[in-house]
Amino acid sequence: MRPIGLTLKNTSYDRYSGRMTGEIMIVHVCTACGAISCNRVAGDDNPFAVINILNELETIESIILDNIKKKRIDLLSPDDEPIVGTALLGRNYKAYME
Repeated sequence: MRPIGLTLKNTSYDRYSGRMTGEIMIVHVCTACGAISCNRVAGDDNPFAVINILNELETIESIILDNIKKKRIDLLSPDDEPIVGTALLGRNYKAYME
């Protein structure tokens, strides 16, 4: 399984901050058969590696993107780094990124 992107499960909007929230899920593709699956981020996953997965969006083959769309999975983009960073590291996540 190769991680190719991130998505949110149980999305909602925080009424105080106006930000989208939800559980971060890692989208994987099987290197053997091409099956796509989503798995929750585990407590022992490296948060910096998870955040870096956001940049994988540009390298995904079009056939895999089509399969993701068929499964109705909305991938997060690099613009969603604040959502992912805050979920994994807290509001001051940028201090950890330097």
